[in-house]
Amino acid sequence: MSGESRVMRGRTLILGVGNLLAGDDGFGVHAVRRLLEQGVPEGVDVEDGATGGVDLLELMAAYDRVIVIDMLRIVEGTESPGGCALVAADSVRGRGSGTMGGLVGGERSPRRPVPGEVVVFRLNRVEFPNPDPYLSLHGCSLGGIVRLARALDLELPAIDVVGYASGGIQWSTELSTAAQRALDDAVRRVRALLEEGAPAA
Repeated sequence: MSGESRVMRGRTLILGVGNLLAGDDGFGVHAVRRLLEQGVPEGVDVEDGATGGVDLLELMAAYDRVIVIDMLRIVEGTESPGGCALVAADSVRGRGSGTMGGLVGGERSPRRPVPGEVVVFRLNRVEFPNPDPYLSLHGCSLGGIVRLARALDLELPAIDVVGYASGGIQWSTELSTAAQRALDDAVRRVRALLEEGAPAA
């Protein structure tokens, strides 16, 4: 999809993803619900992406800028020089330990996040240390979406990630106490990104 064919020119998408039945994995969905309650500026759309897979690719490609809110898992031994340590996104939606989710990293966060922390980075790195040739239409994660877009030669907009570094997940409809405390920080980080405005083309 070319920039000329985007239908949401000049608009920003805030996309919260996660599984509400898997405790902290639902962090992104809880965060966008809070944003919707509080209201967002003109030119900003907020979407609950839930556990959406490949269908999110077309949605993201339709905007000039995307802010993804998600739970992240810290991956040991994957320090990214000059940027954020690589983290695995979408742990429940991935098949196994990072095989579908891959590892994502980028600019802005200069050190490895610790459990309970909210981190922000501009997504610019995706790796699949143990690629899975099976692409699930339900289980495609943030890393999988970026990988698929590259394979299909589809242009994605700038993607900022606001991630909650979880110490683990559990099957529950409730966030952990630490994740509940982090929601306000995540919302604040999203609003700070919106105030920065869209990145230069």
